Amino acid sequence: MEFALARLAALVSRRRRTVVAVWLALLAAGGWFSLHQNDRLSGGGWEVPGSASVRVVDALNDFPGVTPPAFMVLVTDPNGPHAHLQRARRLAEREPDVRAGRPVVLDGGKAAFLPLAYTGKTSNSIDEAARLRRLLVDEHTKVIGEPAIWSNFQTVSKQQLQRGESIGFPLILLILLAGFGTVAAAIAPVALGAVTVFLSGAVIYWLSRSFTISVYVTNMASMIGIGVAVDYSLFIVSRFRRELHDGVPQDEALRRAMSSSGSAVVFSGATVAVSLAALFAIDVNALRSMAVGAIVVVCISVLASVTLLPALLAAAGTRVDRFRLPLPWSTGEEGSDALWTRWARSVMRRPVTALLAGAAVMLVLSAPLLAMKTFNRGLNELPANAEVRVATERAQNLAGAGFASPIHIVTPGSPTTLARKISGMTGVAAVGAPIAQFWIPSMGGRVPATRTG
Repeated sequence: MEFALARLAALVSRRRRTVVAVWLALLAAGGWFSLHQNDRLSGGGWEVPGSASVRVVDALNDFPGVTPPAFMVLVTDPNGPHAHLQRARRLAEREPDVRAGRPVVLDGGKAAFLPLAYTGKTSNSIDEAARLRRLLVDEHTKVIGEPAIWSNFQTVSKQQLQRGESIGFPLILLILLAGFGTVAAAIAPVALGAVTVFLSGAVIYWLSRSFTISVYVTNMASMIGIGVAVDYSLFIVSRFRRELHDGVPQDEALRRAMSSSGSAVVFSGATVAVSLAALFAIDVNALRSMAVGAIVVVCISVLASVTLLPALLAAAGTRVDRFRLPLPWSTGEEGSDALWTRWARSVMRRPVTALLAGAAVMLVLSAPLLAMKTFNRGLNELPANAEVRVATERAQNLAGAGFASPIHIVTPGSPTTLARKISGMTGVAAVGAPIAQFWIPSMGGRVPATRTG
């Protein structure tokens, strides 16, 4: 590997203009696809095949005349909701898998609900909610329901991703400036991170044409891509500068940097990719698609680190130390070497003490794991001012808890005993009467079943 990377460094150094031109061409060609990757991503894919909840949803479809409302349209207008209800019904019925029900007028004629049943695939309900929100939402009309909550969460996550990137990149640049002390050396890792994330978006777009990919893959690719690209390029840039400072000629410095730090980058990237592949063992499409996105961005990071970065360093040469900042502390490899040399010597003088101290710190940091509880808070995961959360809380004040999405239970035999147990549970507002009883073949055989709502 070291020999191969040294030869690659020599080749890239000779053909640096060609290498940079190829990467610029890739950026230009992938620009449109990267900017439109979200158009083809899905909000669904979180269902666990064969799970109890999926079997119940399938069973509900076997009840004749029973189509639980997946969405609710909330209309509020002091002048009356009727015109808004007609508009909402007309637009909603353009969707082939949506059926509008009978509206319910509340609050003395100032508000109304329009239930919308969804007859398509359960895994596509979040995407349908996103389309309905684009069609219907205005000052007086909102779409609520569980799929709408997760659709709104997608919007929030995209906004938070953009905000995080706008804050993260400048902070990374400041840290690199403080560490390197020169503008030229600090810009290279940040540029590599931006290139990696941008091109990963284009690859994800094309992969999404072959199979369903979760919308959260964008967050995963950005988070991991920025981290590994900056980290990998940091290794190579630091080694390259160290060799130059030791008086090594430019081409030889690049070969040494690639054969040492470049090898670490390749093996590290391979390890991360293989580790992420473990997510394919989980039969949840959303997690698998996020693994695909993370693996893609890691592979592109490694490829850019061993081709584009050496080309840029060969072009910069000794000018990598240009635009030095007048910082009050020691920067670059000199300060770093001195710090970590002292640290390593102190640890090696007292290895047992260092081991015990390190283990104690790790145990303290991991102590909260003992009290950690995992759960899905649904609506509460949205910001307080999120569109669907505000509308849902308004609807709950008007109609009470469970108005739009009651929990449905499919049970064999008589549900009387079960209904009595459920009614005594904390947080249960009411238990409805059984509404259907017949033979359901989809519940693992022909068994009598009753649905309660």
